[in-house]
Amino acid sequence: MEPFMSAWVLGLSIALPLGPVSLQCVEQSLAQGARSGLASGAGAATSHCLHAAVAVLGAKAIALPLAAINGRVNLVLGLVLTLLGLRSLLLARVAAEPRATIGSRGIAYLKGAGLALSNPATPLTYLTFAAATATATARTTDMGLQQTAFVCGAGLGALSCYASLIALTALVGRHLPHSLFSRLHLVSGPILIVMGLMMAVR
Repeated sequence: MEPFMSAWVLGLSIALPLGPVSLQCVEQSLAQGARSGLASGAGAATSHCLHAAVAVLGAKAIALPLAAINGRVNLVLGLVLTLLGLRSLLLARVAAEPRATIGSRGIAYLKGAGLALSNPATPLTYLTFAAATATATARTTDMGLQQTAFVCGAGLGALSCYASLIALTALVGRHLPHSLFSRLHLVSGPILIVMGLMMAVR
């Protein structure tokens, strides 16, 4: 259960900054309804699962080298989360303008998956975290089960973030200016920075 919850929090943290994927979900929801927005979120969550799967498959190869610097792993993860938070604050300076969204839910799914796959910080974050997990659980006999839990947790964590944003959009999105969603970077940014700093000083 611990690998699942850790990956869930990690997936949620990576998806939390309101970047292209989140705005895509909002735009699809406003233009074609919540189901279309959820399709974009599901596509992005699938990409998170792929990143996490690649990370756990490669984690064993770098687990031993990381064991020698295990005390620095939290520092690296903390810095990554802090940088994501700073990036979120920078994005808050750019007001998001609504764009035309057309196509089926399948197209929306592929758009979400493609946007999530294009984020270079995502695989690095998952790989670093997965390597730390592999180091801590290298002697367990249920490694395969823990790896599966890690992948599922990452995907569901990301999906829960996108689903929450889509639900918020469905409730109040049509009654608020579209640029307001970009200002939510001002909320997610400090949260990520605090989480990153707390992890870095462990």
